[in-house]
Amino acid sequence: TEISKDSALMPKLAEAARGFDKDDPNTFFVYRILGEVASQAKAIDISVESYRRCLEIRPGVPFVYRALLAVLWEGKKYQELLEASKKAIDDNPGSK
Repeated sequence: TEISKDSALMPKLAEAARGFDKDDPNTFFVYRILGEVASQAKAIDISVESYRRCLEIRPGVPFVYRALLAVLWEGKKYQELLEASKKAIDDNPGSK
């Protein structure tokens, strides 16, 4: 089955991910995969939410920031992109 942003499956996947306990070690990976799937499906808002939840669980993970910034760029969410870029730099001081 092809997943698109209009697919009824995307909101169901997002809702299922929200049911995971933040302290469960698998929760980070659930949100990471959901972010990737949502990005490919052009479900930008779900992808952004998923990557942000990844960063709540494990702050400062560089590859999650890269994915988040790419999705924000693709979604033309330039103000959020600017804010997330600044946060990525603050969270990863070695990247300055």
